[in-house]
Amino acid sequence: MPDIAVIFLFLLIPVLLLSFYVKIWIRLIVAAYYCCVFFMFSRGYNQLMSKRNAYVENNGYNPDKQEDIRALKQFWDEKTAFIDNYLGLVILPLLVFIVYSYYKWFVHLEERKHKVLLLLSAIPVGIIFFIYLLFFSMLGYQP
Repeated sequence: MPDIAVIFLFLLIPVLLLSFYVKIWIRLIVAAYYCCVFFMFSRGYNQLMSKRNAYVENNGYNPDKQEDIRALKQFWDEKTAFIDNYLGLVILPLLVFIVYSYYKWFVHLEERKHKVLLLLSAIPVGIIFFIYLLFFSMLGYQP
């Protein structure tokens, strides 16, 4: 499993545990969803990598041979398409959950000072979300 997926799980667990104003059954559904998505993602990603490694073991890799260059390009195209397919399955539900969680938290706060601090806390959360989006999408980067 790619390291970025493991990092995501370590970031997701505290978000699920600390979302006090989100009902427990919603948090359990989100956790089950991500377990299924990352299980399918890791299986597919490992199959792609093992297919590439088997090609290199059987044929070697010579950057001067056109056949090896075509095989590498095909591998990168498959990997990019695979990552692009899972990018929406991973990022969009997380964004919806974070926005919903912040909304529920904001509604329950009574003091204006707390609401301002909550809105300010959305800035680092948004930055971390954006960095994760970049790292996850870079798994499918083609050199």
